[in-house]
Amino acid sequence: MKLTRPQINIHNHYFQLFILIFIFTIFSVSACIRLSIFSGFSPVECSSSDDMDSHYDAGDKYLKISAEKLYYTGYDYLVRNSVRGHYYYSLENEKCTIYLISCDYLNNAGKPPLTLENISLNAALKKNDPYLKPLLEYMAADLNWNYSGLSAHTGTVVVSEYHYSLPLYITIALTAISGIIATVISAVYIVIKSKPSKTTDKKSAHNKSCGVR
Repeated sequence: MKLTRPQINIHNHYFQLFILIFIFTIFSVSACIRLSIFSGFSPVECSSSDDMDSHYDAGDKYLKISAEKLYYTGYDYLVRNSVRGHYYYSLENEKCTIYLISCDYLNNAGKPPLTLENISLNAALKKNDPYLKPLLEYMAADLNWNYSGLSAHTGTVVVSEYHYSLPLYITIALTAISGIIATVISAVYIVIKSKPSKTTDKKSAHNKSCGVR
């Protein structure tokens, strides 16, 4: 079966579309894997007394935490000069753990409470957070201490309620699943269209037998 120029153009169009869908799917699936999206749907339950570094090292990127008491550090999280969250800390088992709590969770209109007691929250664990060291330096100065001394008793993981977003995880997961389905359908369609039609083959054979050129 020979393809005419219009047919070739149509096939090229579908093939280009397939490539775009395939690349989009790769990015979506990669995002799911890198962010451990599906584990965000069922965070691991734990207590604020747990070692958050150990949870992170064990592969637990999302936690549902029950905290008896958190203390306001006096410092806030800003995005484009707008306060979006507040830094808190817990002191348990001679270890300090830093928490980032969103303004939406606190519903405080810019006035964070000095303490949070008996709360439950879903959070993402953030390793190597660029704001952790400056925060500890400020806190150490407030305590008339030094960064080395404070950091030695502080976890390296920030527990961020602010960065936990279930709607975002659902959107990314649905996008990846839709991309996979679209890729499979496109591939099947291209394969089917690439196969010669039986009707066309019969007509071609009939024409040859009748001497049609």
